[in-house]
Amino acid sequence: MKREPVPVRGVTVDPRDVAARIERTYPGWLVMWSPYFREFYGFPCFMVPQGTVLRYREPDELVAEMLTVQKAAAQAARVVAGAAGGGMWS
Repeated sequence: MKREPVPVRGVTVDPRDVAARIERTYPGWLVMWSPYFREFYGFPCFMVPQGTVLRYREPDELVAEMLTVQKAAAQAARVVAGAAGGGMWS
């Protein structure tokens, strides 16, 4: 399949390279580029509501939402741990 570059901040780069860089930078995520839809997809590999998939045309928008999801997941985990008595370290 021919690689189709996309402009990112005025520079033309291969979107698959962008997806790979995002995935390396944010462990816990599977990040892919869809050449058909011309969008980036982010699949969280941690506890989130079933079916959580992020889809954005711009990589910066994807990363911003990834951080929002991570923060919400961490906050939910703290609430669950607190309700369970804080775990073994309390």
